[in-house]
Amino acid sequence: MKIIVTAGGTGGHVMPAVSIAGAIRKKRPDAEILFIGTDRGLEEKVAKANDLRFYALKAAGIKGKGIKDLFRAATINIGAFSKALKIVRDFRPDWIIGAGGYVTGMVVLAGRLAGSRCAIQEQNILPGLTNRILSHLSQKIFWHFLILAGFSQRKKWL
Repeated sequence: MKIIVTAGGTGGHVMPAVSIAGAIRKKRPDAEILFIGTDRGLEEKVAKANDLRFYALKAAGIKGKGIKDLFRAATINIGAFSKALKIVRDFRPDWIIGAGGYVTGMVVLAGRLAGSRCAIQEQNILPGLTNRILSHLSQKIFWHFLILAGFSQRKKWL
């Protein structure tokens, strides 16, 4: 089984992704796991400390940006998507699991277009922008807060 786990930007996204990878390894020691994160965060350090193969993408946020920064972010993210699509096509994962951050958007979208099964994991009570968008592309949504589980079942988030 081949799995891509992707998250970026903060420990709040990266650490749940690493925990997911660890749980998969425990249950399926034969699983081949690739971690994709950003090129500027703590992802590479944490992935290597947990013996995960790592690939970095340059991705940029879009929320709250001015027009000039939005154009710059769009250009960066188109490049990230293109690289993510190549990685996904070369690796051919059975599943792609995103745990948040802008890089996750590029990887899960690339996976969906390449025919991989996709899942997202949300660790906050309210999902972030990337996970709200990806909820429409994912076959599975894992949400920590059981009180709001009805939203994940209907794929309608706040």
